[in-house]
Amino acid sequence: MRETAVLRPKQQRAVLALLRERTVSEAAAAAGVGERTLYKWLKLPEFKAALADASRALFADAIDKLRAEAPEAVETIRELRVSAQTDSVRLRAALAVFDVIAKADLEEMTRRLEALEDATRQASESN
Repeated sequence: MRETAVLRPKQQRAVLALLRERTVSEAAAAAGVGERTLYKWLKLPEFKAALADASRALFADAIDKLRAEAPEAVETIRELRVSAQTDSVRLRAALAVFDVIAKADLEEMTRRLEALEDATRQASESN
């Protein structure tokens, strides 16, 4: 696991703004910094790491919320299978939940693989 440098308060606000706003320009305005400053920060390894960590945390939270919907999605599929109704929109929505969960599991496996690769790299560098 990598160590994350502590960002200054404006940088922390900028990270959150980048996750919330549609453009870098809007994020800079929301964070109260200049657009050029924000672009400069986006080149800093510690800022990029903090942004990636925050993005992963936000994504993980969203996935947890979707996982809570899984039982209802399963019930929807059951209802559609049992009934004679053809409701492709509901079926596709229910299946979309499982698609997102599968992608989240892939993301988690990717994160674990990256951690293993980092650990292996650090172990070989210390030898």
